[in-house]
Order: sequence, then structure tokens, then C-alpha cells
Amino acid sequence: MTSPLDSLVQQLFYVVVPIAIVACVVGTVGGLAFRSFDTWATRRLRRTGQPSSPRT
Repeated sequence: MTSPLDSLVQQLFYVVVPIAIVACVVGTVGGLAFRSFDTWATRRLRRTGQPSSPRT
């Protein structure tokens, strides 16, 4: 016999784990994409001769 707490934990587990996995994947892909875009943007700025914006 399962207690209500057990079923609640199970539901939370089934909700939190996929969200965590998706967050990890999105974070990794987003970070890589942002980094590649960042280097591309700085390269493009350097080629046009405009000063790149200072890092904050």
C-alpha cells in the first residue's frame, strides 16, 4: 500500500527529471550556440573595423 507522499514524490520525480534533462540539453546547446555566435560576431565586427562592444 503506497502512501500519498510516495505517489506525490513519484509524480514529482516524473516531472522534475525530464525538465532537468531538457534544461541540461538546452543549456549545453544554447551555450555552444551562443559561444559560436559570439566568436562569429566579434570576427565580423573586427573585419568591418568597428570596435567591439566592451564586455560587461
